Amino acid sequence: MLKGERLAFIWELTVKGDRITKIRVLYDGANPLVDEARLIREYQNKFKRHVLVPTEFPFKVTRFNGYIDGDESLMLVYRSDELNRFFRVDRGGTGTVQREGRYVLYVE
Repeated sequence: MLKGERLAFIWELTVKGDRITKIRVLYDGANPLVDEARLIREYQNKFKRHVLVPTEFPFKVTRFNGYIDGDESLMLVYRSDELNRFFRVDRGGTGTVQREGRYVLYVE
């Protein structure tokens, strides 16, 4: 249950005649990882590098934040509002192992 919050969806529709032929989700307020997918795609297209992202988390992800730096750095932050916790993945420009707490992730 959402505690008085609004839920937003932004879709891009392609229409031919009187029919919708394609629906592209630009924003899904119910799924915080939609922004993650967009950011990863942008990073991969810009730097031509593959990124491995977490598929399981130690909590339910309620928010996602991330950004790309010009030096090929990528930061992904997965948050849980319920537990007041976060899980962060840093992808430095060197392609080395990044350590965050007890988790070790390799991003090539």
